[in-house]
Amino acid sequence: MVVFSSLQQIRLQRVGRWAFFFALLCIIPWSLFAQISFRVEAPRTVSLSEKIRVQFVLQNADGSEFRAPEVEGASVLFPPNNAISRANINGRISVTYTGTYLAEHTGTIRIGKASIKVKGKTYYTAPLEISVLADEKGGGNSQNQVSKATDMFIRATPSKTSAYEQEAILITYKIYTRNANIDFENVKFPEYDGFIEHVIERSRNVQLAMERVNGKNYYSAILHQTLIFPQRSGMLHIPQGEFDLVAAVEQRIEDEDDFFGMSSVSQVRKKILSPTIDLNIKELPKPAPDGFDGAVGSFTLKLEIPDRDQIKTNEQMSLRLTISGQGNLKLITPPSVKWPDSFEPFDPQSEAKLRASVQGVTGTRTIEYHSVPRNEGRFTIPPIELIYFDPQRGTYQTVKTAAITLDVAKGDQSGVYDTQGQMDIELLDHDIASLKDYGEGDSGALLRFMGALWYPLLYILLSGIGLVFALVYRHFQKRQRDVVGRRLRGAGKVAQKHLAQARLLLHSGADDAFYEALFTALQGYIADKFLLDRSQLSHQQIAQTLADQGYPTEVIDPFLQTLSQIEFARFSPSAGGLKREQILQEATTAIETMERHKATDL
Repeated sequence: MVVFSSLQQIRLQRVGRWAFFFALLCIIPWSLFAQISFRVEAPRTVSLSEKIRVQFVLQNADGSEFRAPEVEGASVLFPPNNAISRANINGRISVTYTGTYLAEHTGTIRIGKASIKVKGKTYYTAPLEISVLADEKGGGNSQNQVSKATDMFIRATPSKTSAYEQEAILITYKIYTRNANIDFENVKFPEYDGFIEHVIERSRNVQLAMERVNGKNYYSAILHQTLIFPQRSGMLHIPQGEFDLVAAVEQRIEDEDDFFGMSSVSQVRKKILSPTIDLNIKELPKPAPDGFDGAVGSFTLKLEIPDRDQIKTNEQMSLRLTISGQGNLKLITPPSVKWPDSFEPFDPQSEAKLRASVQGVTGTRTIEYHSVPRNEGRFTIPPIELIYFDPQRGTYQTVKTAAITLDVAKGDQSGVYDTQGQMDIELLDHDIASLKDYGEGDSGALLRFMGALWYPLLYILLSGIGLVFALVYRHFQKRQRDVVGRRLRGAGKVAQKHLAQARLLLHSGADDAFYEALFTALQGYIADKFLLDRSQLSHQQIAQTLADQGYPTEVIDPFLQTLSQIEFARFSPSAGGLKREQILQEATTAIETMERHKATDL
């Protein structure tokens, strides 16, 4: 009992120490762990008569001995030392010094470094330059005020007007307005027919800057930026976008008897359109090298083999290929792996980690290849290569991994059996009937039965039935062992199962699963019908295969067009406007047409 009491005391002491530690963490302000920063915030461009507000923000501390910066090109209306505000949000302290200035002339205002001391250490802001634009000429009556307040337009600017297929193009939508008090009621960006879109995420807080356009000062801000990847060559057209805006207009009452010359604010609604954009999309150079499957950009490869020293027969192993770089990473077809003959491969799995920016789509695409080795020994897997088109160089490039050698050890054999051998054993168990001892009285009857005339005929009949049964059973077993034949014969049935799954998902709201089922139905049908590797299928390979098998153009073109629509819907956020019932019907018709048609070479 004494030992038990001592253990309890030790445990209670440990619990008490941990409780004290956590309580101490709750008491200590988090600002002690936060990093101290001192920055300046100000507009980059102003007009000559506009008051300029400059803020010097100290974050995560409260300082002393603030020194205002030297300012060139502007007069000080209110020094920042006289306008100080403090805030404490969840233990995070911030102090803001706000100064107000007025430009003396057009050109550039230079604001030097401000300084402050925190616990004996001095912090400085970065120097800043502000551009000053000339004021506009014009009257100040109500009509001019309304005209100025509703003077706004939107520019849609492509990063390039000529590009290759699958090359990223940045589209920037920027608003210009004379009135900073505006709001959007409805925004409709254009649909990108013939492109796959990748939207660049932006902050919802739009920062206004001032620009001079055609002798007028406008507030400007970037509304939206997106990357588009052209899917075909030729002159492609991006239509107009529609924007419904509300502007707050301040109107001066000119009659001095009414409201003593006060002003009123009214709302004016206006619809503006972004301009159309014409893009010249160049076809990729021909002939394309063998193995090229539409990758455009600049990429590198990295190959990893998890548990390389523990590969055994009849156990699944993996290869992990990482494609890194910039380009159409999401659309790259996984490169093929040439497994040794004794390896049983499975369909690869892919995962993408991408980031869209004004420079393009960058990130990684990780592909997991799985296989089961059946024999032990040393095996070599040839290099894995990726052929891509580099639009900066205008040439095709090839990157590849090194060849890898694998040592496969002997694994568990309990799960391996010979189906044919097992079947033979079962036949032997039932092939010879058990012997029976006949009595003396039975011998004469048996001899008389065997001596009858119809006995040979019965024997021949039973032998014939047995022979027919054996031939049918042998044919059945042969068809069961014929994996290739079963795949060919079952292509249509498997495709119909995926189409049935798509019908169930049609109105479920699961768009990704719906289009994935349609894509698997069409691509899997071609792969099973002509014994192709589904992970390596491309539109060019499908078209060439169908043409080689004697299918006419009126059968091939609708099939490829339907497959392209489904593939576009899988990856494009703008696919919500597509009619899913129509796509499902087109996919069903395409497979039924392929099933009905008898190719000349089949």
